[in-house]
Order: sequence, then structure tokens, then C-alpha cells
Amino acid sequence: MFDRFARSWQLTKQSFAVLSKNPVLMVFPCLSALATLLVIASFVVPLFKAGALNSMAEHHGQVQPLYYVVMFAFYYCCYFVQIFFNCALMASANMVLCGGKTTLQDGIGLAFSRLGRIAAWALIASTVGLILRTLQERAGMVGKIIIALLGAAWSILTYFIVPVVMFEDEGLFDGIKRSGQLVAKTWGEGLANGVTLSALNLLAFALWVIGGIVAFMLHPLVGVLWAIGYLCLWMIVVATVEGIFRVALYRYAWIGAKTDLFDQNLIENAFVQKPSKKFGF
Repeated sequence: MFDRFARSWQLTKQSFAVLSKNPVLMVFPCLSALATLLVIASFVVPLFKAGALNSMAEHHGQVQPLYYVVMFAFYYCCYFVQIFFNCALMASANMVLCGGKTTLQDGIGLAFSRLGRIAAWALIASTVGLILRTLQERAGMVGKIIIALLGAAWSILTYFIVPVVMFEDEGLFDGIKRSGQLVAKTWGEGLANGVTLSALNLLAFALWVIGGIVAFMLHPLVGVLWAIGYLCLWMIVVATVEGIFRVALYRYAWIGAKTDLFDQNLIENAFVQKPSKKFGF
């Protein structure tokens, strides 16, 4: 297990190195965040002006068709824009890992070429998300825990769904199965990467707090700007690095592609077939 964590740390560092040479990749999470904010505003503002938010809040305990219709539309739009820009990010990262260069237009163009699949996957993801949320709102404490575990299992199962949607001609349900197969093959490195990023997040949080204290001592406005700016930048960087890492895992786990941007020994050792259970796939 220690070797897996060591490899994960090295791969994460090299993902940061790829980002440092291709900072345009950070634009995709920015566009995703902006598009999500626009989606939120496009729902909240009209509903607020029409008084529908107060009505839904007052009758929240009752089953209202309008509530579920609005919630589903909201979930779908949010999932769609986030999946779309994740596809654009991973398509661009794949171009870089192939040894080429990429632009914002390249990534968005490739995502548009998969627009139908993205829309279909957003439909599945938003449906599952809304079902889990609805069940969790109505469940007791034990039920909430079980539903949270189901949500985590779903997230793990679909970990590779974006690169599968982008790079393979599989049906959506076959794509979910393919994602599960890749997860079963790379679970050790995926877990180690999560722990590695969590450790980096803790370090970043410590720097955020220390920097915030110093900035507030200089001037409250400087402190506010630091708190907001640093947090937003770090979230963008982590989202981008995670996308690069996921594409690299996908490439080597499935197609065995090679690139000079990652240490070959690290990758090859990371994807030696493990003698663990096959998870039924």
C-alpha cells in the first residue's frame, strides 16, 4: 500500500507539472463555475420574482409536482454544464498527454462533438442525483447514512465515465460498466490519489488561514480579497489537476498509451493487474 501512495504522490506532482506547462487547462473549471452560477441565477431569479420560492418552502413537506419538475430541470442543467466542461478539460488534457498542444477552442470543440452523449449522461446523472436527494430528505438517520453510502458508491462506479463518454463509442449503460471495470483495476491508485489530494488540501487550508491572518493585519479589505482569491484559485487548480490525473489513469489503464510527460515506471507499476476481486465485471 505504501508503494501505491508513493506512486500516487509522484503522479500528482507530475500532474501539477503538466498544468504548469499548460495553464490554459485551468480555464475550463472557471467556465464550468461561471456557467453553473448562471444556471443558478436563471432558476432563482425568475422563481423569486414569481413568488414560487416562498410557495415551495411553505409546502416543502407536501408532494408538489412543480417542485420536482423544477428541481429536476435545475439538476439537469447543472450536471450538463459541469459534465460538458469536464469533457472539454479531459479532451484537452488528453491532447497534451499525446504530446501535442491544446487551446480553449480545441477542448470546447471536442466536447461539442460529444454533445448528444453528454446530454444523455447528464440525464442519467441528474435523475440519480435527484432520487438520492429525495430519499435522503425523507429518510431517518440510519437511512441518510445508507443513502450517503449509495451515493458514494455511485460516484466511485462512475469515476471514469467522463473519459469513457469522450473517448469510447459505448452506450451509456455499457459505459458505466466500463467505468466500473477501470475502477476495479485502479482502485488502489485512485484511493491513494484521494488521500494525496486531501493532504494537499489540508496544507493549502493552513496556508489560507495563515495568509488570511497576515492579510487582515495589513487591511480588512486585503484579507477579504486574499480569502476569496486564494480559495477560488486553489479550487480551480485542484479541479484541473484531478482532471489531468484522471485522464492519465484512464489512458494507461485502458489503452496503454505512452507519453513523455509522465514517468513510465510509475505508470506501468500503477496498472499491474491486482489479484483482488473483479467486482463482478
